[in-house]
Amino acid sequence: LTGYELNRDEWIILDSVQEVLNSFFEATKLVSGKQYSTIGLGYFTVNNLKEYLEERDGNYEVDQLKRLLLMQLINYFDNDVDQYDLLKVSYLFI
Repeated sequence: LTGYELNRDEWIILDSVQEVLNSFFEATKLVSGKQYSTIGLGYFTVNNLKEYLEERDGNYEVDQLKRLLLMQLINYFDNDVDQYDLLKVSYLFI
C-alpha cells in the first residue's frame, strides 16, 4: 500500500487543484438555486469564472490548470456566438 501513498508535493498539487475546481463548484451551486431565478446569473457567473481563471498565483501547475480551463470556457461560451448572445440577453433580466 505504501506504493499508493501520495508524497508532500502531490498533496500540495491536489490541494491546489481542489481550490481551482471549487470555483466551479460554487458557480454550479449559484446557477442551480431553487429559491430564485438563475437564468440571468449565467453571464455573471461565466465572467466571474473567467476572471478567476485569468489570475496567476505563481504556482506552475495551478496556473497551467487555470489556463487550460480558461481555454475551454472561452471555447464553449465566447466562441459560440449564439450561446454567448443568449447569456448576455438573459443577464439583462436579473
